[in-house]
Amino acid sequence: MPGRERIPADRVALRGDLRSAAPDATAAVLVTAAVFALLYARMESGDSDTVAVMPFMNDPGTYWMYLLSQAFGWSALLWAWGTVMLGLLDPGPVRLRTGEASRGVLNRRRGVRTRLVLLASGVYAAVFALLLWQALRGQPLIHPDGMTLAAALAILAVAVLGTYGCLRAPTRSRAEAADTAVADAPKELVS
Repeated sequence: MPGRERIPADRVALRGDLRSAAPDATAAVLVTAAVFALLYARMESGDSDTVAVMPFMNDPGTYWMYLLSQAFGWSALLWAWGTVMLGLLDPGPVRLRTGEASRGVLNRRRGVRTRLVLLASGVYAAVFALLLWQALRGQPLIHPDGMTLAAALAILAVAVLGTYGCLRAPTRSRAEAADTAVADAPKELVS
């Protein structure tokens, strides 16, 4: 139509992206609100560990911004964990263009990525457990004892060796080995 300006393609793409992000954003806000309500109720009832450590924070009406920041942090942690787990479950479609690697190579790359993410998650959990163990024993963070240092070195060794194991060339799968064995088997002549 004359008189109507065309909307630029990038604005159309932005609108589409915003529309598709609306359910995720709504879910994130609802999760944050639920975590906020839980933290508020716990502080109001006196069951909150925050109040046990910092008794002056026993009024959730005064310290609601603190609770809101905690709610955003916990919901972001939950959201990130869910995103990683869903990404591991469904890595998405494989698109091949001319000159790209074969489907098998791309699937092996996905396997490497999955193993690295799982290794990073395990190492992160181990470091968290180590720091928690150190705190529960009342040790300062920057002056660990010998047992803590030995555990930290063990975690570091697992991280390094695990990374090496994830990145090294993958061995052939049983299916590939069976296909090769069938192809290399001597052919019988039928008369």
